[in-house]
Amino acid sequence: MYRKLYPSIFFTLIFLSQWGCENKKPETFLRDSHTQTVTHTQSNLQWQDNKYTALDESLKNWDEAIDYCNKLDLAHHNDWRLPTMLELSDLADIKKEGMRKINPAIDDAFIYIVPAPYWSSTEVANDKNLAWYVNFFYSDSHRKVKKNTYFVRCVRTN
Repeated sequence: MYRKLYPSIFFTLIFLSQWGCENKKPETFLRDSHTQTVTHTQSNLQWQDNKYTALDESLKNWDEAIDYCNKLDLAHHNDWRLPTMLELSDLADIKKEGMRKINPAIDDAFIYIVPAPYWSSTEVANDKNLAWYVNFFYSDSHRKVKKNTYFVRCVRTN
């Protein structure tokens, strides 16, 4: 009996994935154009999404990125911070219409985006000279020297 059941489950899962069932997710990112923020409804994190996040002037090394977010005053809030790698990775939209989304690999609620690396606050455990970033071209992540300059997108708990 089990030999007959397992192939049926296997083919059912393949059938469902091929016909786009994974695309029927609820809207999880809500944009507020007035405050220039995007809120993730499941985690209740509010993300900076203003022109500054996509300008060359926002390129910062890791220490400058931490400092910038800690001093940010946006949408009548001043409790912004640099996101962790896990938080930043949650923004990556790796699937769109059943295919890998690239350039930019981020939810469509974000309108100010450069398909490039963005710093996270997560340091590499065994080397404090390195920190993690998420690249929103392919939604991959890597660790790099903190002196490198990358883009910055701040977050706060709403």
